[in-house]
Amino acid sequence: MSNPRSNVFVYDFGQNFTGWVKLTVSGPRGTEVKLRFSELLHSDGMINVIPNRTAKVTDNYILKGEGVEVYEPRFTYHGFRYVEVTGYPGTPNLNAVQGIVVHSAVNPVGGFQCSNQLINNIHKNIL
Repeated sequence: MSNPRSNVFVYDFGQNFTGWVKLTVSGPRGTEVKLRFSELLHSDGMINVIPNRTAKVTDNYILKGEGVEVYEPRFTYHGFRYVEVTGYPGTPNLNAVQGIVVHSAVNPVGGFQCSNQLINNIHKNIL
């Protein structure tokens, strides 16, 4: 997790994946926490959403103000490596945002492998 600007926290999950994040937060009722998703960073550490074109890739959670709250969306997913968190009450810790991987439950019927490890890794990531 980095803090490239005041009240902006960027989580790096180490690789691109498909899924969503599980947010754990507590704070005053009505506080809005915004999560934005990206596969790239700018040189200043802020997320780069230019490749997302017009996709908003944003989740907003408004706190109930009733102790520890957990937000985990059920009707969306994103392709991302980085998540920008703004509006979080206080400073989040590493466990405040957890990456949840989602994928198809399809059994493989074949395979692919070649002599180029980069291509093999790209194929593995696509699967």
